[in-house]
Amino acid sequence: MRFGYGSTRFVLLMHNNAYKFARIRVLIFLGRLLFVLPFSRKGREHFLKKYGPGYRSAMLNDLFAGIYANRREYAYWCASSDKRVIPTTHFIFGGLLVIQPRGLPLPEPARFGIGLDEIIPVDLIGVEIVRACQYSIHPRTKRVVLVDYGNATIIELLRSTFVSA
Repeated sequence: MRFGYGSTRFVLLMHNNAYKFARIRVLIFLGRLLFVLPFSRKGREHFLKKYGPGYRSAMLNDLFAGIYANRREYAYWCASSDKRVIPTTHFIFGGLLVIQPRGLPLPEPARFGIGLDEIIPVDLIGVEIVRACQYSIHPRTKRVVLVDYGNATIIELLRSTFVSA
């Protein structure tokens, strides 16, 4: 059993599954609300550019980013069954938890970014994702697949480069 976390989700790798729990980022939300947004024009501009067109939607997108990421992964998988990404097999509690098959680790050099561009499938190159932690080897097909694709920009790039089989 292994445990990891990102900015929007906790990931528990147990047995043959990856369990992605959404983080509800209350402290980060309050910190931005109290210290960044009132005092920094640059901070406000960056916040609105990253999370949404208006303050209300941006605040909700920031606070519930993990739930939205889980929902995007599940919706994308259900709509496309794209072979470039790991399947999202279960969607529980409105997106608080998604379950995916646990991928196999990348070869040792690729985990450190060495030669990663050589093992990423050609049809994923346009996605412009270069962090090794976002990839794994699919347990059945043995192809390198994207495991962290809940970001809205990544989903749009995947959609724009998707070719159905």
